[in-house]
Amino acid sequence: MALDVIIIGGGVAGTTAALGLRQHGLQVALIEAQPLPQWRIGETLAAEARPVLQALGLWEAHLAAGHLPSYGNVSCWGWDAAVDKDFTSNLHGHAWQLDRPVFEHTLSHVAQSRGVQRCLGTAVSQIKHHGGQWTVQAGEQCLSAPWLIDASGRRALVARHLDVRRQSLDTLVAIHAIALTDPATDRDSRTFIESLPHGWFYTALIPGGRRTLSFQTDAALLPPDQQWRSKDWLMQQLSQTRHLGALFESRGCTLTDVPSLTSAHSGRLEQFSGPGWLAIGDAAMSFDPITGHGLLKAMQSAMQSVQTIAAGHAEARATFDTWNDQLWQQFSQARRQCYATERRWGTAPFWHSRN
Repeated sequence: MALDVIIIGGGVAGTTAALGLRQHGLQVALIEAQPLPQWRIGETLAAEARPVLQALGLWEAHLAAGHLPSYGNVSCWGWDAAVDKDFTSNLHGHAWQLDRPVFEHTLSHVAQSRGVQRCLGTAVSQIKHHGGQWTVQAGEQCLSAPWLIDASGRRALVARHLDVRRQSLDTLVAIHAIALTDPATDRDSRTFIESLPHGWFYTALIPGGRRTLSFQTDAALLPPDQQWRSKDWLMQQLSQTRHLGALFESRGCTLTDVPSLTSAHSGRLEQFSGPGWLAIGDAAMSFDPITGHGLLKAMQSAMQSVQTIAAGHAEARATFDTWNDQLWQQFSQARRQCYATERRWGTAPFWHSRN
């Protein structure tokens, strides 16, 4: 079978692109280093993702997967009081708190059922471009196609292979862990956010009687010797909050694992495409989680790549680049505005660098 597109990366962006390309009758191979979807930070899916899921014929499967509806955010940001923002006026309905591995498994399973060639648990060892064809060595398989999509996340394997530079706005990291919670008392699936002099916290209820807890700060502000890997250290940071610490205590939350560190910096490639290749999702650009909608933007960028390849003319790639540039500009403005509303700790290094 001759391939039309090779996708490196089987996360949300990669599988969304694969599904969209199959709707256009294109032959697709998807390469993913992990054999099964892994839990990862980033569990809120915005309501605006509904049209994408419906267009891909995934809406009913999504509803049946047991994800939690989320009807708003509660934030203590810029002032001491907690402010509630609900989603009831959204034309697309409410957001969702995902069981992330289940969500990604659904996308991947449907992609396979629709004819996507999946290469799971397979690392890419070589990428070549010659005569208008991309050749990718993945394990024992050698795949060839005229189009290559980089959906490999912040690693941006294709872009890095092509020496395309990545520009970063900051050194934000997320220290996160999962907590068990009491299902009898903890049923509030809104996202709770609270700022501190040296960063900010959020927590969200996810399926299975669990709650994520994530502290965002700059890498340079972390203590030495990986002290952040201690549950006690993360809970000590939480104890400095006005609202979230009390929420955790009142809901009977208990951390189940050692905290992990994930890069959460904002950054973008200096170019989003080239002859025969496109970058989507976090491979193209990564967003500060305070602005939200990271998963939505990954899915939307995947659908833009589908339109670009399906169009089959040179102007489509210019449109793809313009769309990405505009998305980055919109995000940059939203990020500035969001951080500018927190003026209580303007001289603290974390906030001073953002204002």
